[in-house]
Amino acid sequence: MHSKFTAYRAGLTKHSLLTDNNGVRASFSYNEKGSRNREKPSIVFVHGLSSNKETWISIIKNIPSDYHCITVDLPGHGE
Repeated sequence: MHSKFTAYRAGLTKHSLLTDNNGVRASFSYNEKGSRNREKPSIVFVHGLSSNKETWISIIKNIPSDYHCITVDLPGHGE
């Protein structure tokens, strides 16, 4: 619960994605801040071993809101 509130305060929204490739299903969870902007790059944050997408919240909250930021949970980590 604490990380959900912290993510919300950092301006992140949670998303889930389910893919199906010939019967092989995979689900992914990611947080997103801002929206795509042609003037500025999107930044994708990938966590290390035994971590999750919330690792980056303290960094992302300090990035200006006009940048598009995405944090991804790798398979087997987080959600």
